[in-house]
Amino acid sequence: MTNMNTLPNFPSFDVDADKSNAGTQWEKWLGRLENLFDGMKIDDGDQKCALLLHYAGENVYDIYDVGNV
Repeated sequence: MTNMNTLPNFPSFDVDADKSNAGTQWEKWLGRLENLFDGMKIDDGDQKCALLLHYAGENVYDIYDVGNV
């Protein structure tokens, strides 16, 4: 588990970028995030999900939130 006061910077996923290539861009971004998790030794699924939503950004969080209503 990582200290939440020392989270590294990581770019948000740009949902408004090239929409014709969004799936590929998401997979690339997600792979980079998984590398960050490996480097931070994060393997707990709930923690990964929380950090994914944090790092992905507000637009992705809103999509996730709508899907869970």
